[in-house]
Amino acid sequence: MGLFKRDYFSKIVGIIMVLVIFFLSCVSIAEFFIYKSLVSKEMNDNFELISNGIKADMDRTLDTLSSLSEYIYINDAVAGNIFSYDAEETDIYADIRDVYNAAMTAIDKIDSLQFYNAYTKRMYFIGAPATESGSELENILKSSDKITSNVLIMRNMDYVVNMKTNARTIFSYFVYGGTKITENTSFLVVNLKSDYLMDCLEKYSAGGGDNMFFVYNEKENFYLYDNKNLKGSGKDIIAAVKNGKRTAKIGGKRKVIYSTVLQPSDITVCSITPYSEVYGRFYKYMAAMLLIVLMIGALAIYFSYFAARRIYKPFGKLYGEIRSDNSAGDEFENIKQIFTEYKHSISKYKNMYDYQSDMMANYYIGRLLKNSAELSEKEMNRIFSALSISRDLYFAVVVLCIDDAEEKAYYDDALMKYALYNISMEVIRRRYSAEGMQIAGGVEIIVNVTDTDFENKMCSLLKEIQKNMTHHFGMTVTASVSPCVQDAEEISYIEFETVKNLAYRFNYGYGRIFTENFLSDNKQSGITRFSPALEELLLGCTDADRASEILGKIIDEIRRMNYMNAFAECTRLSGLLCEKFNIEVELFDEFIDGSFRTGQSLADFYNSSVEKLGAALAKGEKSSRIELETNRMIRLVEEYVVKNFANSGACIGEAAEEIGVSKRKLSEAFTKTKNMSFVSYLTKFRIDKAKEYLLSDRYSIKEISKMVGIENDTYFYKIFKRDIGVTPMEYRINHSK
Repeated sequence: MGLFKRDYFSKIVGIIMVLVIFFLSCVSIAEFFIYKSLVSKEMNDNFELISNGIKADMDRTLDTLSSLSEYIYINDAVAGNIFSYDAEETDIYADIRDVYNAAMTAIDKIDSLQFYNAYTKRMYFIGAPATESGSELENILKSSDKITSNVLIMRNMDYVVNMKTNARTIFSYFVYGGTKITENTSFLVVNLKSDYLMDCLEKYSAGGGDNMFFVYNEKENFYLYDNKNLKGSGKDIIAAVKNGKRTAKIGGKRKVIYSTVLQPSDITVCSITPYSEVYGRFYKYMAAMLLIVLMIGALAIYFSYFAARRIYKPFGKLYGEIRSDNSAGDEFENIKQIFTEYKHSISKYKNMYDYQSDMMANYYIGRLLKNSAELSEKEMNRIFSALSISRDLYFAVVVLCIDDAEEKAYYDDALMKYALYNISMEVIRRRYSAEGMQIAGGVEIIVNVTDTDFENKMCSLLKEIQKNMTHHFGMTVTASVSPCVQDAEEISYIEFETVKNLAYRFNYGYGRIFTENFLSDNKQSGITRFSPALEELLLGCTDADRASEILGKIIDEIRRMNYMNAFAECTRLSGLLCEKFNIEVELFDEFIDGSFRTGQSLADFYNSSVEKLGAALAKGEKSSRIELETNRMIRLVEEYVVKNFANSGACIGEAAEEIGVSKRKLSEAFTKTKNMSFVSYLTKFRIDKAKEYLLSDRYSIKEISKMVGIENDTYFYKIFKRDIGVTPMEYRINHSK
């Protein structure tokens, strides 16, 4: 009994018991319906045999009756006397008597014969009882629309006994010429006793049982029954048949009813059987089955205890090994809790291991990238054994740097580097073995080179990375690819040169891929100064457009220099412009402070210089021209935002390029005019659009986020609540109509 105190053991016993009971219940229910269906089918088949026998008997009788009736109708005596103009009454009744006797010899169930002479308007009758009602002809003529020639019909016939009119139900066979009976139609009626059909039914019920029969003509509401117990139940039986009911209360007791229609007479024959007689043996059988099921169920429940005990035994042993002293309640829940704690501990240790593994991998990669030439052979082998790259292959270094990350204010530096690292490793590892690490502003990757056309193939992969970063995060990435080396000791050298090559963003701008082949002309260039002739022309220029043209030619010459000379010449040129055109030195501070800052380019320098030079040359018109230009730029920026707000890559750099001005100029003008940055203006416009979309239930929150150019739906929720004060969903609910 102690085992029953254990919750999990009790559950096992309960489950087994429920399954056993469910199975036995299903079997019992299926057995009930199957056997009941078989009983019903058996009864239906029996009645079908009866109905087929009755129909066959009626068909035989009808054939005989048809032949007899036709014989009588065309008999010389009938045609010549009964249906003539001048037949004598004595002759007519003598002929009728002869015809009746002949008919009774052929069919003993004939009740009577009726003849109507349309010429004399007389109805003649012979049979029992001997005296017909004077209204019989009138009744026939009233029912003439329902009377069909050569068809046995069920009807009531009036007759007179002791001066009193009565009616009895008979079966009549009409023979006449034409399409219907009228007062001008001579006709013959052969009437059969009701016993004709009831005797036939009694023959089919001779096998025993309490079967009763009920016969009716629905159209006329005439009916017969073979048992006095049915007296007064005719309407109930007819209603049950009409409604398609197989069982009904007849005379206060439940009966089973089967019916068939005898065509073409429209006579319905019903078999009435006590419900207990039909289904009595069925219920006895089911009672026996139920007893058997209960006995089996009791045995199953008894043995389920021992089955559950056997199932529970290893579980109980396990629980005894791992349970704590303070364990209480359901042992399964306790085990679940214990294993959850183990799982959390394992996950914690795994995360610690993964973190330590990542830290160690980054350490090894950093050692290769920065100090490969100083590593001992032992340390080199240890590093390569821990990494997925092979020392036996050639090496190359790829550096990717995020451009102008500060403009993407909704991304932090860690997130951008993480995204760049994962996308880069996924793309590059599809073709090469590689190890990488995150660095300030980007990622560095060591690649095992396995083909001769490495540079072109790597450039193709890097373009895919740039495309993904722009599409998903709206960021541009500049990449630098090193030459291939065979010795691992040279990795730090090519890494240094590869990082240096990123400085050529100053010459070529963002989103470039720098290789040694691409930069070979710049590095080998012997140009250290731009043309003195162009310098002289620029310094002597008084027209802003001409100055812009000359300055463009100077920038083209500077772009062909190595980046150090290019930077030096820009610094010198800024000094010349300040001195010659009285431009404040602080306006060129970014170039003349002697340091190169990531993000600056010759294009920026050119645009800035053109702006400042033009301002100096047109100082007198400065205010109006600047105002007009600013208004034009602001208007174009607003148009750009309307057209591109749904583009996640929309930025002021792209707008500036589209308008044809420098990014810095556009940014300063926009901020000064609108009293907000471009990013803030774009974000506000997107939020306003999102509010419009939220007023409709047509789009989901995630769809709306993408529709307004914010791919990161989490950030969309964040800035929406920050600016509006409620979440997008709360705004939709509050403003729904």
